[in-house]
Amino acid sequence: MEQEILEMLSQLVKIPSMDGQEAGVTELVEKYLKEIGMEVSRQEVLPNRENVIGKISFGNGGKTVEIGRAHV
Repeated sequence: MEQEILEMLSQLVKIPSMDGQEAGVTELVEKYLKEIGMEVSRQEVLPNRENVIGKISFGNGGKTVEIGRAHV
């Protein structure tokens, strides 16, 4: 798990993410959350600037938890 986190951080810091250039970070976070089985949505906060929201549900009738969102 530690290696996976380090790899993700390494990828994130290589992506330009100044104001208005966050699309690459958004795409990487969205891809990762989908790979680990989360339901993913985006929320536009400004033109070309989006939050990524990951949700996971637990069983029939179980709770849905918003795990986190990325806003860079």
